Amino acid sequence: DETPVMKPGDHLVADQRKDATPEPLTSRLRAQNKLVHVEDVVFKKVLCETLKSTVCLANWKGQTVVAKRIKPSLFKADPEIAETRETSEREMIHELNLLSTISHPRILGLIGAGFERSQGPVFLTEYMEGGDVETYMR
Repeated sequence: DETPVMKPGDHLVADQRKDATPEPLTSRLRAQNKLVHVEDVVFKKVLCETLKSTVCLANWKGQTVVAKRIKPSLFKADPEIAETRETSEREMIHELNLLSTISHPRILGLIGAGFERSQGPVFLTEYMEGGDVETYMR
């Protein structure tokens, strides 16, 4: 199964709620029943931050999840950070392409993903108490 990757020139599709994801990814997420509306995600607490992204404890349809999104500060109307934002979006879409093809009982699964123009890609994974593997292994 070849994983489609967003390439320059790929179009985004949007529905009435202004969510959008790259077309090949949208089809896969819809087929897996994993296309979510970002506005349905309630971000609760920041768990960690990187230079480009924020990982939050969140709630989606009554379920506690982990939500990863591009740092909100990268969406300011500043031409100097536009390239960083675009790179971050491409990287997260690539990560999402990989996550959407993985299924294993010992790996926390992808619950869903969506793309809101004002926030970029957001994806949800299962939440496991006790922190991440890196912290656990120390």
